[in-house]
Amino acid sequence: KVDLSHCRLEELEPMKALTELPRLKVLDLSFNRLAVLPEALGRDVALEELDVTANRLAAFPADISAWSHSLTKLIARGNMLRELPDPFLGALRALRVLNVGENGIAALGDGIAGCPALEKLGLARNLLRGLPGGLEGCGRLR
Repeated sequence: KVDLSHCRLEELEPMKALTELPRLKVLDLSFNRLAVLPEALGRDVALEELDVTANRLAAFPADISAWSHSLTKLIARGNMLRELPDPFLGALRALRVLNVGENGIAALGDGIAGCPALEKLGLARNLLRGLPGGLEGCGRLR
């Protein structure tokens, strides 16, 4: 586990060591000033939990293939997210917990159906006008 919360980080690029920790399972980057996550984050590691609460993220990296098979918990409350694209959601097959509350998300696409392991979905304090489509593909939601 690596906890870098409350460090006033503005970027992770100088921290290439994070991509060289093959046993890293939990990464806490909460309460920083990150506007982007590097594409290499999660590469060559089996990252299971990522917390990026209270940063300045407007989007996640386009290529999240490194996370797709191992990430089970993604917490991204209190950022500047406006959407979670279907390809992003659909790639997170092992995801059990997703909390994207307190963002500006107006709609969650059908890509959520690509998360069959999802048990908890936090969408509070967003701009949603209705339930996301595709929830029927998330038979484990409690």
